[in-house]
Amino acid sequence: MKIVIYTSITPGYDPPRDDVVNIVNDDFHDPARGVRAVKILSHRYVRADISVWIDGNVHLKAGFDPVEVLGNSDIVLVKHPVRDCLYKEAAAAHRLLRLKGHTEECERIKEQIAYYRDVLKIPPHCGVWFGGFIIRRHNHRIEQFNNTWWAEATRFGYRDQISLPVVLFRNHLEPYDLVIKLRTIDESIRDNWLFSREKHGRMR
Repeated sequence: MKIVIYTSITPGYDPPRDDVVNIVNDDFHDPARGVRAVKILSHRYVRADISVWIDGNVHLKAGFDPVEVLGNSDIVLVKHPVRDCLYKEAAAAHRLLRLKGHTEECERIKEQIAYYRDVLKIPPHCGVWFGGFIIRRHNHRIEQFNNTWWAEATRFGYRDQISLPVVLFRNHLEPYDLVIKLRTIDESIRDNWLFSREKHGRMR
């Protein structure tokens, strides 16, 4: 069984790494879009039976066994420690983008949410997951999931965490949820039994 732990680091955004496979994608003018393609389309960029995606600032703890964590599931995701509703997640992203002056992305999020709510009838509280850590089995079902997720990201922008619950819902895919509950919300995101997560651009 071949297992690949991989990431995609934009030069200058996170420190280079040699502890995992780093896939640099130059197929897009926007580096962020290239990273999202590698993250979402695991079946295209990674030859493996099981792959583990981690963001460039995520570091796995010693003793991590992806086969044990995956079990009989096709996909493992970490539940968001604060929100369980994609509409609240979108509102939080919208506020952040507005503060940064990214008006075009704000409008795309508004369009995305209106489509999910009014056309697809996606219910609230259908789950939100942290996108910086994903274990996937490489099979036909996950390939379909990946392609659907990429279609959403291509249509509405690179905020893939907003579209992830919709893609899971539409593909009738039940992830194995890792629920990381420690003493504080921040601790559960930044440092837990599975991984540590640093600020982008920080050297270890």
